[in-house]
This record gives sequence, structure tokens and C-alpha cells, in this order.
Amino acid sequence: MIHSNEQLEDWILSQWADDYFRFEDVEAEFKVSEVVRVGNSLEVSCSFIGDETKHGNTSTDFVMFTFDPEFYLGCFPKVLQLVYLKTRYSWPSQKDCDQLTDSYEEENIELDIDTVAWDDPRLTDEAVEAILGHVDHFAIAETLLGLYDCTKGLPALVPVRLIPYFRKYIEDFQSR
Repeated sequence: MIHSNEQLEDWILSQWADDYFRFEDVEAEFKVSEVVRVGNSLEVSCSFIGDETKHGNTSTDFVMFTFDPEFYLGCFPKVLQLVYLKTRYSWPSQKDCDQLTDSYEEENIELDIDTVAWDDPRLTDEAVEAILGHVDHFAIAETLLGLYDCTKGLPALVPVRLIPYFRKYIEDFQSR
């Protein structure tokens, strides 16, 4: 059986969603770019955008700002990761491989991670909007207003690409 890239995207994402260590890996644009079947194994090349702060990495290299601790937990990322991964999934039989059963073994073959800033052109507008769709807009607004007194303008730490979004979040927060 030949699996489509879309089938494998859905299958991998469902497997990762149930994995405590991986369920927060993908922030946006998960894509399978190549699949090679060899016997009962599939070698899958994929890419996605990740956020290291989701895994608790709160070093200044990764965090733009920490949300106002009086009201919120967490932080907003300064950078994101473009992750390129090649993985071999192997099953005990051809039938198991055809059906993508849970009885597989997984081996990472290649891993390449590029750290990118929000203004990097490799981040599509769709990816930025998808990522911002998962964040707490009020936490961003209240933090910028409370900790950075941005009533006269956003602080220099905000990338140009995020300015219109953050302005909108502040507007929405103030008008509620």
C-alpha cells in the first residue's frame, strides 16, 4: 500500500499528540515532503515550525517577554525553530505497515533545526497567524501595557512583523 503525504501527516500528528514529550512540538506548518518505503519500513522526511519555550526553555535567547506574573503564567517566544526531520518507522509485518499500526519502532535518521526570528522571511504569514492563534492575546496586551507601559508605542523588543497584531490585541483589551 502506498501512503500519501497527507495520510502520513495526519498519522504522525496523531501519534505525537498522544506522546507526552512531543505533543507540543508542532506550532505550525507540519508537512511531509518525502516518503520512501523499504519493505516494512517507511522513511519519512518532514518539516514544521516549533517553539522551544513550549518545552520550558526560558533562556533569554528564546523569550521575548514573560507574561505579567501577577495575572498570567508563561512567556512569548523571541524566536521559533524551523525543524527538518527524517525518521524511519519500522513494523514487524507488511500488513502492520500498510495499516500504520501502533506496533512500530521509530528511529530518527536526520535532524536539522534553524532558529528564526519573527521577521525572517522563511516564516510565512500563514504560519505567523497560526502561531498567534494559539497564544493568549489578553496576556500579551496586559503584559505590554502593565510591564512595558506601551500606551505611547510598543517597546523596541517587538519585531516589526508583530506590531500590527500586538496593537490589535491592545486595542481589543482596552475596549472590553
